[in-house]
This record gives sequence, C-alpha cells and structure tokens, in this order.
Amino acid sequence: MHKLFRPLLVLALAGSALGLAPGVAPASAASAPEPLSGPCIPGDSTSPTCRFEYGTVQFVADGDTLDVAVDRSAETRSGTVERVRMIGVNAMEQHTYSSNPAKRTGECHALRATAHLESMAPIGSRVRLAAQDLSARTGDRYRRSIAYAAAGTWHDAGSEIMKAGDALWLPNTNENAWNASYNLWAQQAAKAAVGLWDDDLCGYGPYQGSNLQVYAQWDADGTDGVNLNGEYVRIRNRNGYAVDLSGWWVRDSFLRGTTATGAPTPHPGFVFPSGTVVAAGRTITLFVGSGTNTATHFYWRQPAPVFENMVDGRTDEGDGAYLYDPQGDLRFASTYPCANAYLCQDPLDGKVVVSKVSYDAPGVDDANVNGEYVTVTVPTSAGGPVDLQGYQVVNFPYVYDFYKNSVLKPGESITLSVGKGTSTRLRRYWNKTTAVFNNGGETVSVDNFRGHTLSCKAWGSARC
Repeated sequence: MHKLFRPLLVLALAGSALGLAPGVAPASAASAPEPLSGPCIPGDSTSPTCRFEYGTVQFVADGDTLDVAVDRSAETRSGTVERVRMIGVNAMEQHTYSSNPAKRTGECHALRATAHLESMAPIGSRVRLAAQDLSARTGDRYRRSIAYAAAGTWHDAGSEIMKAGDALWLPNTNENAWNASYNLWAQQAAKAAVGLWDDDLCGYGPYQGSNLQVYAQWDADGTDGVNLNGEYVRIRNRNGYAVDLSGWWVRDSFLRGTTATGAPTPHPGFVFPSGTVVAAGRTITLFVGSGTNTATHFYWRQPAPVFENMVDGRTDEGDGAYLYDPQGDLRFASTYPCANAYLCQDPLDGKVVVSKVSYDAPGVDDANVNGEYVTVTVPTSAGGPVDLQGYQVVNFPYVYDFYKNSVLKPGESITLSVGKGTSTRLRRYWNKTTAVFNNGGETVSVDNFRGHTLSCKAWGSARC
C-alpha cells in the first residue's frame, strides 16, 4: 500500500493565500500585548490553562525540536536562545542536523517529520511556546508545546505532526494537557496508514504483507519495578510460514536501546539478533528485564520498567509497542489505551463473559488459595471458537495472560484458580501463594492489551 509522498505545506499555504507568510504572528498579536496565559490547545476552551512565551525560530533541529530566541519579558526574564523539545510527540531519530535539507540524514521517516515542522515554523518565524508550568524542562531543553501562526490565528504544531502520522505519541505525566488528543490523532493516523504508519513508505521490506500480531504486557503482575520481566512484548506469527526477524527491532515511545548483550544499538530499542525466527502459528517474547536468550525468549536488559501504566478509564496515560523492519518501516504496533469507542472495537466483543468469581474461599482464604477463582465462558451465541491468546484477566494490580492453548468452543468455560497447580486447557493456575481478592469489593475483568474491557464482574462496593 505504497503511498506517494505529498508535501506537508497545506496549513502554511493557507496562510499565504490570506496574505500571511507562514509562521508570521497574527495581526492581533502585533497590535496588542500578547497574552501570557490561555487554553493550552489553541481554540479549545475546555483545555487546561497554560502559560505562554513567544519567540523567533532560529533553527529546526528535527521533527520535534526547535531552537527559539525567546523574547525577554518582565515575567520570564528569558531573552535567550533555547532548545525547545515539543511536548507529547517523538519523531524518528535524525542523525545529521542542518538548515540545508540536502545535508540531513536520519532514520526512515525522520526527514519527513523535520520538513513538516519546518513548513509550519521556518527559521525567522514567530512561535508561541506553551506549558502548564514554565519550569518544565527535559535536561537542559525547554519542554514546550509549539504553536505557529497561519490565517491570523495560532495553530498547535504537535497536533498537525500527529495527524500526519509523523511521530509516535509520547505522553507526559506533568505537562499532560495534550496527551488525550495526541493519542487520538496518532491512532487515527495509524488506522489511515499515513506517515510512519504506512508500512512500506521507505521501501518494500522483508515479508511485506505478512500478518504478525504485536502486543505489550505493560502492567506487570504485582509491582512493576520488582517484576521487570512481568513487562514484555509478544510477537505472534499468524501466517502459515515462518518469519525471520533478524535485524528487526522493537521500541516503546521513549528513546532507549540495548542489544541482547547489553551493548548500545543503532536503533532506539531492542534489535533481534541474527537467526531470530518466529515459526508459523507461534510466538516469541521480549522481556523487559534480564535473562538468558533462547530461540523464543529474549531480554531487553532494562534497569527499570519500560511501559507506562494506563490510568483506568482515561486516554491520556499510556504507551505502545512498535515493531520495525531493518530498513526502519513501522510494520506492526499496539498503542494503548484505545482512544475512543470506534477505535476500541475488538473482535471478541460480546463473545467472552466473566461468568463467575469466587472471591471468598471456603474457610481461611490464605489457607485455601485455590478456593478463589475466576470462570470465563464463551456463550453458545459466539458463533464459533474463540481464541483468548492476546487477552488477560485483570484484578489490579494482578494480571494473568492467556497464552498458548486458549481456544474455547461456544459453551465452554475456562477456570483460573488463584493458587498453584498443573494447568490444562480448561483449568489454569495463577500460581499465587496467598489470596488476592478483596472480600469487601473489587472487580475482575477480561481485557485486551489496549485496555479495552470485554467483560467485567464486580462485587461488594466496587463497580465495573
């Protein structure tokens, strides 16, 4: 599904048609004092309030970073050139920085993102910098949202970058006004297969047209920092043939990377070593922590959790697992949480039910751990077999991943006991040594790995 590259100058040209040069501040800003606060997202009255600074672009470093000469003002006392890192977006890495586009080099998609940002905020143009807290920095760089001017109004550059599919969503915990909208734009771009979501934009790659499923266990069972290998990425081969992943690489939305030996990599993630093959119908797993690599298990060797935990019921905290081929095209991904009802639809909606939760074991709960259990049923109305691989049982902070041999026929049930035992197709064990359910009230759900709930059961004072 190769798509022809189209220059991303639409908004800038719209300003020119109205007699405005791209990036020139609105006339109202020239005739009156520029406001120092207002909605973080221009034109959105429901947006949180941000503080504003203004300045002139000196250099476009890459698709998410500018150098800006910030105006000196009585409030900020800046008056210096600051390197500004855009909030909420992470463009692919550029290796050679230059004001001459012909001299730039970088990963697949990096130069496209730089050209897009430069079209909105060229050198010499005025920009508005916004933050909920003006002390926000990443190292020595300003952490700011960037607005450019066109057609007499300010426009959020990050929104345009995300809509065009030119960056990954990188939610920020403190500067969070943009998180939910950027997540939505990123997932809509992914569905439309534009920008970096076009899986052959940088060229026809290996196994083009193959069907792999990627999902991340982003919330480790128990405490994430204690159970690093409870976070992992699974890659499932849904083809009838083996797929060689030598040189392919996995990343989250942040910039990090080690090889299988712990050495730095040429990519911002984990590079699968030569000889990595996913057999037909099988999976391989990349664990976040340390261990000994095998043919099906790999270890990222990260010192801390990688994946941001999702906040229940919200769309402004999350992350993603992204699988790239050796030339740098993003081939398969899973971003969480899903952003709205349309994007949250799942093939198993209506086909899986949490039919029973035994939350109060007979006798003393901790002495009868297997007296606590969850039963998951496929209704007779499901219309055919249901494969639960790629789904999980959630009783926060505990999670159980349905893995191999998890296909149920209509009318069948699978029971997950909390304690230890030998698992069979219809009987599973969570391997806990103590009871986990709160007798006074909790919830148990079956979710996909994008945070979408297929079925939930609550008891006591809790509500699904």
